[in-house]
Amino acid sequence: MRWPLVLWGAICAVGLIFLWQEIRLSWQDLPFLCPTHRASWIRRARPFNLAGWGPVVEIVKFRKRIAIPPHSGPHVITFVALRSCDIYVDNGLLYSSPGSSTGRALSGEPDWNVPHQVTLPSDLSPGEHTFDIVARYNMGPAAVIAYCESLDLRTGRDWTASGAGFEEEPAATVDDIELPALSKNFASPVHALASSLWWLCPSFVVATIGLWCTTRLFDHGELPKWWSASTCRWILIAAWLILAANNFTRLAPGVGYDLRGHVDYIRFIAELGRLPDARDGAQMFQAPLTYLLSAAFYRLLIPFVSVETALIWLRWIPLLCGLAQVELTFRAARLAFPEREDLQSLTVLLGGLLPMNVYMSQVLGNEPLNGALSALVLLWACQGMQDPGLAKTARWQLRVGLALGLALLAKVSALLLAPIVAVVLLFSNRLCGWKPTLAALARCFGAAAAIAGWYFARNVWIFGKPFVGGWDYSVTRILWWQDPGYRTPLQVESFGQALWHPIHAGFYSIWDGFFATFWLDGNLSAMDSWDARPRWNDTLLVAAAVPAFFLSIALLAGLLRGLVSRDVALRNSLRLAGAGIALYLAAFLMLCIEVPAYSQAKASYTLGLTPLYAICCVAGLDLLPRNAILRSAVAASVVCWSMLVYATYFVR
Repeated sequence: MRWPLVLWGAICAVGLIFLWQEIRLSWQDLPFLCPTHRASWIRRARPFNLAGWGPVVEIVKFRKRIAIPPHSGPHVITFVALRSCDIYVDNGLLYSSPGSSTGRALSGEPDWNVPHQVTLPSDLSPGEHTFDIVARYNMGPAAVIAYCESLDLRTGRDWTASGAGFEEEPAATVDDIELPALSKNFASPVHALASSLWWLCPSFVVATIGLWCTTRLFDHGELPKWWSASTCRWILIAAWLILAANNFTRLAPGVGYDLRGHVDYIRFIAELGRLPDARDGAQMFQAPLTYLLSAAFYRLLIPFVSVETALIWLRWIPLLCGLAQVELTFRAARLAFPEREDLQSLTVLLGGLLPMNVYMSQVLGNEPLNGALSALVLLWACQGMQDPGLAKTARWQLRVGLALGLALLAKVSALLLAPIVAVVLLFSNRLCGWKPTLAALARCFGAAAAIAGWYFARNVWIFGKPFVGGWDYSVTRILWWQDPGYRTPLQVESFGQALWHPIHAGFYSIWDGFFATFWLDGNLSAMDSWDARPRWNDTLLVAAAVPAFFLSIALLAGLLRGLVSRDVALRNSLRLAGAGIALYLAAFLMLCIEVPAYSQAKASYTLGLTPLYAICCVAGLDLLPRNAILRSAVAASVVCWSMLVYATYFVR
């Protein structure tokens, strides 16, 4: 059974190679700011802004007083500016980037991130002089780095910054974070959890005792006969419907990521009767399936209700997609943990109430449908891994191809599923010869191409390429950027701030942003003011970050368990989960580096992995010692976590 492990490893390797190649090819354009020679990149100190920026020129003068020793020189200063700059000594111009002296902040020099050098005039008198770097940029913050070994000169917090609208003040490094005022209105997770213990602790004690007693009294540790994972599934579906009905009208109509763009897309189709292309609006580069379904529903509603009411009713499409994840998680749990009703029940709870699935499904958007269809493809892929005979049938191959095609029409990120499906087909047909294997691949991917191929062919016809992103300015003609506007090694390598400041943790690092949007609505559904924020329970919202840390450890442990597990069913599920998570995270990292906006670091891009996340988490929890009281306490903690999540997103 090492053959599939080799294939999964190959998939991960290919994904990492692709990531590196994409970054290498576009490195010249990426604002990836690395410290060097003990110098730091510096910028103006200000709180980060939650809204997007247009191509507004930011001009900042960075100043440092330098001391020229007697009988020294020449002094060569090395510098890089994001993206153009002028350099002055005692207000005398020494250097000017091409185009910067015109007063217009262009995109900068073609080789802006290549270090430049300037030599101080040899006739400078010994003593103090002012050294200024005036940086300009119109698609991000003005920032510079400079150093000179002979003068012990390095950019850092001891420099000052000044410009239009603000007086001279200490500069900040690009790794200094000042959160927006909105982010500071929330309590710390520890304090929030402490204030909720008055009901969580009694619930935990009751659940622990109840689970311990029932498993002790019935069948020597097994769950009682009247309970099953299917029962848990139906209870959770009923709870989901109650949550959806409650939030349907109570959640403000303006809540949601890029809501205006999604609404414009739907109304464009409904009112003009044709598909838009990427040049027609902010979100119209997206694949069309969600919007086609929503437009059809909108056309049915609009003769009877107002536009505003019709748009609220459209929320039922993402709500049903979120509800579908409960069923898909249940079926995936049966494959991973056959004959283990206890583990299946925990998987249903974790997957069905995964916070990113809950809050993303409450508002209009294309992620829930893409997530449900992607999860369906992964469920069937898991079935194919468990039963290779099933994956050899033309019926299975065609239905997987159909689901994959629909997922691609919902969002092009579903393309990441293609190598996973290909590995399952290769694994299942490896003993049948190359002709049946090629036929299986042709049937599956031919069905996907028949469903979704026209959309990519249309893009090639119009734009000369199959994929168009919202950041593709040459196509969309929409110029925008969002703080921080750059990436640093710390943003890529670090994690931990989300445990203390989860709201808008994407400003700290990519992985803090992922954690904060995976286990809670860390970006407040893209709302940028206190009054506009979604009316979740604010205290419970941030309290969820504490148990989420321990669940994350369990998830990682479950992934590692897939490498050594002797249980064939569990091993296949965990290895498929590992390959899927690795691929999606590689693509997620690449996207976050290429688009350096805080809101880009959101976990909902991996919504289709919901059942796999739940399986990995439960597999990790199952590694704990088989002590009845301990295992009852662990199960009770999951129950209490699910209560906390449900109460968080139940709008009052």
